[in-house]
Amino acid sequence: MHATGLGLVAAIAGSLLYFAVAAITGREFGLVAIAVGFMVGKAVRRGSRGRGGWAYQTLAIALTYLAIVSTYVPLIAKEFGKGGGKSISAHSTAPADTSVARGPRASAGKSDSGFSIAQSGSPAAGARPVRPTHLDAGTVLLGIGALMLLAALIPILSGFSNIIGLLIIGIAVFEAWKLNRRVTLDISGPYRVAGGAESAA
Repeated sequence: MHATGLGLVAAIAGSLLYFAVAAITGREFGLVAIAVGFMVGKAVRRGSRGRGGWAYQTLAIALTYLAIVSTYVPLIAKEFGKGGGKSISAHSTAPADTSVARGPRASAGKSDSGFSIAQSGSPAAGARPVRPTHLDAGTVLLGIGALMLLAALIPILSGFSNIIGLLIIGIAVFEAWKLNRRVTLDISGPYRVAGGAESAA
């Protein structure tokens, strides 16, 4: 638990660092990604009190990967915002129904169907106004989880078109994995210790 907490703090700090450098320079530097892997790996190592092992290696790899790909979340949200704005504007600028006849000449040529005609955009009789829905904590967390999942899949789905990015992520993940290898203790012996009296003789 201690290793998870320290690793998560390091992952958030590394993600902010990676995003800041990418936003300022407009480029992704491999050294920053390696620094993120080093930060997360050292934090998990410290939290585990130097024990290491496959469980801590998996934790360090996952946190490092999420720290790097989380920088894609603002771009994904921005693209979704653009798509939503386009659909709304297209819906609002759609031409109104022009099939309604206007004037006495047009109304004389058509028989009355008995149904009332409402103007486009006017609320129908008895219709309740649509109230804005309030987002609860569960919906917000679900949305964040969906964005993180999509961000995690982007480098994999890009394939060979993002080979440099995959290489950078691979180096960072390897750095985090390497720092949390289990330390093997070589125990040899037993050794025979001579007594003090025998040594004097």
